[in-house]
Amino acid sequence: RDLWVQVETPTQQWRWTGSPNALVRNAERWEVLGINVGTEFHIDTSLLQPWILPPDEPGMQPRLEPLPITIRVLNAAAHGSNASRPSEAAAFLAVLPAEVARFSTSYAPPGSVSTRIATALQWQGAPLPRRAGLPGETAEPTTPVEFSFLLRNNGSNLLYAGTPFELRIGAYVRLPDGTTQYVIERRNYWLPQALPPFGEHRLRHVLALPTGSSVVGIDATLLPLQPFTEQDGTANNRVVQGQLPPVVQQPEEER
Repeated sequence: RDLWVQVETPTQQWRWTGSPNALVRNAERWEVLGINVGTEFHIDTSLLQPWILPPDEPGMQPRLEPLPITIRVLNAAAHGSNASRPSEAAAFLAVLPAEVARFSTSYAPPGSVSTRIATALQWQGAPLPRRAGLPGETAEPTTPVEFSFLLRNNGSNLLYAGTPFELRIGAYVRLPDGTTQYVIERRNYWLPQALPPFGEHRLRHVLALPTGSSVVGIDATLLPLQPFTEQDGTANNRVVQGQLPPVVQQPEEER
């Protein structure tokens, strides 16, 4: 009623105004020998994950650090609260600053954070082939085509928001003149939200394909980047849809 609590991380903010929210699931009076000494908060710790920082310089790896947290105790009346309160409380709040107190801390789950994860990739969406626009519809040489995949957490550990992956995707396309072309792209992908054990996240990727071409096949692989590694092998991190170009056998190097 009189004091609100605001929790901030580098990417999110939660404000407790007496009602549950995504972070603060419940709050209870904390009593000692029948005397109210404060409020106990029950929070969803999956939202307060270690911070996965991108590399400082090219060639370096991402790193895990405890999540920095700022906790602010707010004067509810100064922040728009119109709750009914005794005149003594209203007078007390009138002389308090808008921000009563501020604390800085950091959080990481107890014990070491596992960097060995188990993920799998699945195909989503309509079956092939897909067409990259129609000739004459646009003067652009390429047309964006979206493909959908499902990233699944097969492990028993939470995948943290920001977990880095590399998506390697190849599209085998047939051009309007009947010839074929293989378009390959690599793109880093950062998990936008935490993924609980056995949870799934839909991943969409757009490829710029030659206008008027039809997609004959797709070959996609999604693997974690350092400091994370796959613990259950990489066979289930690759999906193949449709027909792929024949493998060109390289001649053995003459000795």
